[in-house]
Amino acid sequence: MDHPSRRSVVFFCLGIALFWAALYIYVPILSVYAQSLGASLPLVGLIVASYGVVQLLLRIPLGVASDRLGRRKPFVLAGFLAVALSCVGLALSPTPELLALIRVGYGVGQGFVYPTLMGLSIRAVPQSERASAMGIFQAVYALGMFGGPAISGLIADHGGLRAMFLVTGGISLGMALLALWGLRMGEEDDGSGDL
Repeated sequence: MDHPSRRSVVFFCLGIALFWAALYIYVPILSVYAQSLGASLPLVGLIVASYGVVQLLLRIPLGVASDRLGRRKPFVLAGFLAVALSCVGLALSPTPELLALIRVGYGVGQGFVYPTLMGLSIRAVPQSERASAMGIFQAVYALGMFGGPAISGLIADHGGLRAMFLVTGGISLGMALLALWGLRMGEEDDGSGDL
């Protein structure tokens, strides 16, 4: 693998780690935040579960659509945008009902990104290095999923509950830029144009 390809993979991995961190950074505090807005315990359960139900329903159809169109980048970018907008909405939500509705946007973002990231992950490296690269990508996923919740308490402690969503919004924008840069470098390396 030449040097530009390695840079492409590094930026792609950073984007993946930030994506998973952004998805999970506020999860440990979400139920406390929802209750602080006046949510009943059944509504807290709905708020927490709404993300998972929506992304579960969207993953397969969006993955199939991406495969049929032969384009993955627009799906990834749409997912990143949905996550970033949801972050701002969660921070500004005045009611728990609106919080539940906005949390659905996170599920939409994850539904767009996850199935297409797998395809982009495979294309980011030469075929001879794909087995080892997939192991690295899986480790990066796990790192982001661990890192986000691990720092959530620190963010909430220093900046308040709403600060977690704003930090997550910043991370979402950062991940989009890193992933775009990595994808662009990957396209230049293999001459494939839009993925």
